[in-house]
Amino acid sequence: MQLLPKQDKKGASHNPRVVTKRHLKKVDLVLWVCCATVGLGSVLSAAAIVVGRRSEVSPSVSKVNRALEMTQSRRRAYIEKLTRTDFNPNELQNYGVDGSGILTGWRQLGAAHWSGQILQDINKQQSNENSAFFRLHHMAALAIAKQDTMDALVEVASGNDSFTYSYTRTDGTKVKQRLGTGGAAVLLLGKLEAIDYAENLQNRPIVDFNQMVTQIKTVQEPYALSQANYLRVQGYCDRMGWEIL
Repeated sequence: MQLLPKQDKKGASHNPRVVTKRHLKKVDLVLWVCCATVGLGSVLSAAAIVVGRRSEVSPSVSKVNRALEMTQSRRRAYIEKLTRTDFNPNELQNYGVDGSGILTGWRQLGAAHWSGQILQDINKQQSNENSAFFRLHHMAALAIAKQDTMDALVEVASGNDSFTYSYTRTDGTKVKQRLGTGGAAVLLLGKLEAIDYAENLQNRPIVDFNQMVTQIKTVQEPYALSQANYLRVQGYCDRMGWEIL
């Protein structure tokens, strides 16, 4: 009797080399999945960092934005006090009922004060036989003054830039300055407003120009400092080369 070699339980078809290759393929697939997962996580992390850096505001930009907001806020307060207008046709109030706060702007207060001076000048001329306003009603005289002002405004509109204003300082120094068309227009528009107040206001506010100057400085100085600070945080220096403080 011939003895045959004992067969493996797995069968004659079992090949160790085939098993090893299959095992290696499974290991390679697992490694590939792990590497791909780690790689994807790294990409997502890098993308998150980049997005975070892009959305982050640098300290220098933040300082500039805060300085700009402060400048704009103080400018609004300054311009509002310059141009605030009370449309009451009969009486302008420069103080509230409780005695605090200005209800009319500085420009309007100046125009209201000017209106009183215009009327005083007309009253003097009404008694002057050599004046065109002699014995003329003040409303007719104001109408003439208004027309004269409009004629001057027409000159501005035509490009006449020869307007000047002059005055003598309290120390005796004489000052003369060219206005140009823009300055002349502002002055003439202010006079038209003053003439309107002369025609309509029954009571005029008491205007203290010393107090007005103090109030303007109170608002203007913080505004000027915020402007200087806004330039400073941007790295600008003044014309003399000194850093703006």
